[in-house]
Amino acid sequence: MQLDVAENRVLSGSQIAPGPRETTQILGAPLGLAAAAPIADLLGVRAWSAAGGVACLTMGIIGFFVPSIARIEARSRQVPDLESAAVEAQDPA
Repeated sequence: MQLDVAENRVLSGSQIAPGPRETTQILGAPLGLAAAAPIADLLGVRAWSAAGGVACLTMGIIGFFVPSIARIEARSRQVPDLESAAVEAQDPA
């Protein structure tokens, strides 16, 4: 299982300053909650949750029709194994 960079830093106890990706991840939740709270107050929590569910479902369905997303697993299987390529390069037989 591949850990995220921010999780890796927490687990290792590293004191490296966060980069732009980690800063975006850290700020995402508070900013999202700050934007969602007024909308949930206006529409109601049930309607806001339903709208979020419909948005997630719509994005999932659209993902089936975007060719680059639909082929993402097939493309990862085509990536050559570097160890076996190095062994084949060294073995002249």
